[in-house]
Amino acid sequence: MLCSIGLAAILLFHSAIAFAAPTPSPGLDGILLKPLATGYKEALKSGPGILEGQFDSAKYAEIVTASDVAPTKQALDRNGFLSGYGRTWTSTGTAHFLITAVFAFSGAKGAKAWLRQSEAADKADPNYSQALTISGIDTYYGARLIDKVHKVYADAFVFAKGNDVVLITYVSGKNDLGTIAATQARKQFDSTPAYTIPPDQWPESKVVSSSPFSGLKTIGLVIGALMLLGLLGAGGFILWSRRRPALQAIPAQDPPGFVSGTSITAPQGAATPPAVALPMAVAVAGAPAPPIQEGPFVMSEDRLSWWDGAAWRNAEHEVPPAAQRSEDGNFWWDGEAWKPMPPSLFEG
Repeated sequence: MLCSIGLAAILLFHSAIAFAAPTPSPGLDGILLKPLATGYKEALKSGPGILEGQFDSAKYAEIVTASDVAPTKQALDRNGFLSGYGRTWTSTGTAHFLITAVFAFSGAKGAKAWLRQSEAADKADPNYSQALTISGIDTYYGARLIDKVHKVYADAFVFAKGNDVVLITYVSGKNDLGTIAATQARKQFDSTPAYTIPPDQWPESKVVSSSPFSGLKTIGLVIGALMLLGLLGAGGFILWSRRRPALQAIPAQDPPGFVSGTSITAPQGAATPPAVALPMAVAVAGAPAPPIQEGPFVMSEDRLSWWDGAAWRNAEHEVPPAAQRSEDGNFWWDGEAWKPMPPSLFEG
């Protein structure tokens, strides 16, 4: 029994080391460029509501979210967000605002997933006007947002490079931004390092089992050792585990989760810009959070229902037609876990 307990402690200790969050290098505070034009002043780091300085997922959610911060924080965390750094600038001469931020993720997969989710959120925003293009960058999107009520214009570019995502947004009270956002984004892309976490440390670079239950195998070894020593009783778990159905390899799905946002407060002594939707998980202030998108279908937050395009369906009685099934037809994948097929659809 003492040997088994020692084995469990060793396995848990090494697991804690393996899953320790890496630290981005070079530091994020030195990545973001100053505005290319002169006459800009950077915001005070202590200013309320300012995307300025280092932030974690909770702080970012508080800055950009009007009400419930949990979905925004969870969306970042689920994609492997590690830390971020923001800088906000204002020009008294042109009344332009420049908002920049770098988001470090644990791997390139999480960074690209966050970028795709951000693009979908921006295109669904009522203030979305048109797509913007830029040459020389592979993984990016550009968006022009126009608040017609308050006459506010915003040009934004968001690109992924390695395990990082960078946001460049210019905001103006006039339609006079021209190509300034594209020029800033291209300069920023060229100066951004290829990665801040080495590729061999990315989660997608590590060897993993194809089964969603692979995480239970190490625990199973510990439990099995304890069972052999009479600590947990005999037999049943082993018999049950051998009769588990064979499951197909399921690729990891990126859980979206974007919520409504708010405007950024101007630096001290500068004119406050009118409210405008910001990219990266920011929609119209006060709008409800969209449901969770699980690949080709939508799940409710409690994962008990799915959206068929017109109404919510009970997931305990009906299965989305596009959901992944196990090879024996006894289970279906809801994006996070295997669920048993309803009795009426059970094939085993």
